[in-house]
Amino acid sequence: MKVKDNLGWQRFFRMMKEWAIFGGLMIVLHLLYALGFVTLDPSDNLLPYIVLSVLYVVCLIGIIVVFWRRLSRADTPLAYREARVNGQPATAIVLEIERTGWHSGRRSHLRLILSLRPFSIRPPTLKYEYQMRLGVMRPGAADYEAQLAEYLTYNQIPRQGDTIAVKVHPQHPEIIVLARD
Repeated sequence: MKVKDNLGWQRFFRMMKEWAIFGGLMIVLHLLYALGFVTLDPSDNLLPYIVLSVLYVVCLIGIIVVFWRRLSRADTPLAYREARVNGQPATAIVLEIERTGWHSGRRSHLRLILSLRPFSIRPPTLKYEYQMRLGVMRPGAADYEAQLAEYLTYNQIPRQGDTIAVKVHPQHPEIIVLARD
């Protein structure tokens, strides 16, 4: 069974765009740092070098933090986040389901590392992305087919033919997300 769509490629290009912006900012930051060292007067005073190095570290941390936030948001576009918050409830029948190569276990691993407990036997929860082709049924509207990609744990995976709860974007009915508790 093959879900034919380009959701994975759209995500790939959004992620690559963020990585390209990050790479460009890192190149600019390092060029400015090197230019600052070249233009400084090599006198006995170390204060300008210390100020330049502190500015470099502050800018580096700022770029990394902004990049990490943008990268995590690039995974889910704004319209899908809006559908999660303001979506209209509907039901859908799973026509096809397929596991993609994407997974999101990094947050779980980070939570495990940063936890206050010294040791935990339970392994971190790893979520895999599944692409689905769904038959969406909304009250007062005609039934239609739509694509959906969601990160799910092993106990959340629906089977072909299952009926699931979804939310439909109010202005864009082709954008749907799973209804979460």
